[in-house]
Amino acid sequence: VDENQHQFSQEFQLSWVGDRLTAVGGLFYFDETDLTYSGLLGPAIGLVTGSINDQHNRSWAVYGQATYAVTERLNLTAGLRYTSEDKDFARTQTLYPAAPTTVPGRDDPGVTLTDLDTSANWDSLSPKVGLDYAVSDDVMTYVSVSRGFKSGGFDGRANDADGAQPYDPETLWAYEAGIKSSLFGRRLTANVAAFWNDYTDLQLSSFTSDGSGGFEALFTNAGAATIRGIELELAARPIDGLTLNGTVGYLDAQYDEYIGPGGTDISDQRELVNAPEWSTRLGAVYVADLGASGRLTFGADAAHRSKVYPTVSSSEVLAQEGYTLVDAFVRWTDSNDRLSVELGGKNLTDERYVEQGFDLSDSLGYQLAYFGAPRTVRLTAGIRF
Repeated sequence: VDENQHQFSQEFQLSWVGDRLTAVGGLFYFDETDLTYSGLLGPAIGLVTGSINDQHNRSWAVYGQATYAVTERLNLTAGLRYTSEDKDFARTQTLYPAAPTTVPGRDDPGVTLTDLDTSANWDSLSPKVGLDYAVSDDVMTYVSVSRGFKSGGFDGRANDADGAQPYDPETLWAYEAGIKSSLFGRRLTANVAAFWNDYTDLQLSSFTSDGSGGFEALFTNAGAATIRGIELELAARPIDGLTLNGTVGYLDAQYDEYIGPGGTDISDQRELVNAPEWSTRLGAVYVADLGASGRLTFGADAAHRSKVYPTVSSSEVLAQEGYTLVDAFVRWTDSNDRLSVELGGKNLTDERYVEQGFDLSDSLGYQLAYFGAPRTVRLTAGIRF
């Protein structure tokens, strides 16, 4: 594979800070070209498969956001961003006769299998509105509504012209409300947030049969999904040198619409990828001052996730049941912060868990699982100059 990529981006920004109004606005431009040559020699058939992917992406945006202090405690924020994107994609796949080289363009042309030359453009308007109110000097509440999007594009991994058709941008409406607090002389920090995210034209990457006995990995717009939940964060400093922290998250994630390969809605048969219903983390860090001898830092944390599905197909074979990871470390640092030595361990209970999976059962007849790292212990030393 030989890839040549060039990118250029430029942004101009203007900001304003007044007595009650702060604002920022700007212009953004992005230009990218990507030319990829790939070749594969097939000894059994004596052919060289050559592929040339040529992509050109252009994007520009204009944006502005302002925050106005309605009162000493109440702030109103409003923003808007307009984005325009143009993408061109051309691909040529050719079979070359067996030859001394396997680089497309250096051998005599063979049989052209696929020749694509297409383009697409998208526009997006992304507003944001928010309010925050300081209940006291230590407690603040907020609400916000915003719209975001993920760029569309072309799937150069497709085996044929149908698979390489453009997929649309993914759009999101995000609603959030929460409370942030710092209490008891900043010895306790407590934050809670509730959110509701509505996705449309949800982009998913999955493996599917290409109709000729092979398989291809494609991005598609499956449909719509809703993710709502609540998060709680706590950090306490009960004594000097000791910090205790914990987080709890609850998710209710579901597909509202999932159009499968046959054109039918299979949302009731699918679970969102890597969306655990419950996730928690507990940790502690203690710093012991040794005076002229430096300091010792002790740390440990445990993180738990409930059952997750690592594949778009929601394969039960690859599904990972709930698991907990435990890490810990001890670090010595000299009094000048120049020298350090650390002994640490990851996954100390040697938990075996699926980190990533690929469901190829519809094409190749098997499924792949990649497991997370086992128990690891490390000893490191550092010096700062």
